Amino acid sequence: MTDVNLARVGVRPIRHFERVDSTNDLALAWLKDGAPDGAVVLADEQAQGRGRLGRRWFAPAGTALLLSYVFRTRPSVAHRASMLGALAVAEVCESLGCTEVGIKYPNDVQVAGRKVAGVLAEAVTLGTQTGVVLGIGLNVSVSFEGTALETTAVSLATVLEAPIERSALLPAVLTCLDTWRGQIETDRFFDAWHSRLNMLNQRVHVQSGDETIEGLALGVDSFGRLQLRMGDGSLREVIAGDLLVMK
Repeated sequence: MTDVNLARVGVRPIRHFERVDSTNDLALAWLKDGAPDGAVVLADEQAQGRGRLGRRWFAPAGTALLLSYVFRTRPSVAHRASMLGALAVAEVCESLGCTEVGIKYPNDVQVAGRKVAGVLAEAVTLGTQTGVVLGIGLNVSVSFEGTALETTAVSLATVLEAPIERSALLPAVLTCLDTWRGQIETDRFFDAWHSRLNMLNQRVHVQSGDETIEGLALGVDSFGRLQLRMGDGSLREVIAGDLLVMK
């Protein structure tokens, strides 16, 4: 990574590539081969990165922070892995001076309603623990002007109206990941994530499998289940789905 000094991230196993299909694929293989907690796979360009629901994540060379972070945790809290990634990125965006930073359930980070980062956690069973690969794609200087994503996605450089160096972003993101990973089972961690959800008390449309659900988003419980108030006044829990705030 030409503009990132890897020495700034401290003593940490990092595998850096100029171009990969998917950092998560490489990190999963490394995890199964014994990668230590906190290990990172980093790429300048990613051609076939995965998003939720089988979507692809592509970023031109040098325009995004593309990494996969490895750790192990208890199976009972493995569902909080994507929360960890979103919280860490949200905190870094706030530290840079971004306003209106929010987390769109379940795993997108937005600035003023436009996506600045996506998170994808993938897990494998490792004995009594769950091994997690946490993929993060953070738009640094991607230009969406004139594209179909112009109104729904944004880069940090556009938001802050200034050039952003990935050399500063990488250690900041990793520090937040390390810090919150140690608290992933705590109420403090969950509350910090939940407080940044930006669709609460709004009517939402959720595509869950083949089912379309509409209701008022009340909150998310500690197991990651979205709580909805339906039109008839009843409560409904949604375990997973693609969410859209209704205008």
